[in-house]
Amino acid sequence: MSREKDDEKDLAERGVPPVRGGRGTRAPRRALALLAILCMTFMETLDGTIVNVALPTMQAELGVGATQIQLVASVFLVVTCAFLLVFGRLGDIVGKVRVFQAGERTGRPPALLTGAPRQTC
Repeated sequence: MSREKDDEKDLAERGVPPVRGGRGTRAPRRALALLAILCMTFMETLDGTIVNVALPTMQAELGVGATQIQLVASVFLVVTCAFLLVFGRLGDIVGKVRVFQAGERTGRPPALLTGAPRQTC
């Protein structure tokens, strides 16, 4: 028998219940889930940063004042927060994993296309 099996048998004989959810087979899946959550959090932060970096260029192109262009960043954050509430509740109803996967399938391809190079004539 392996040492782990001996330890489990010894603990069982002493009446100690086995530990669940530790370093078992679920650990790699949890690590992948954590990695996905961290990546998506980074992407959301990056989206907000991109909006703020683009504000001076938008201000110059549109010919508006600083107070007016700040509305763009404010509206972006309000819409993001509103979607967070709506889709969080939807995740409670139909399942968080399904909502997350659907959001990734529908949201990331257009986001990647916005960064694609454009031809200039």
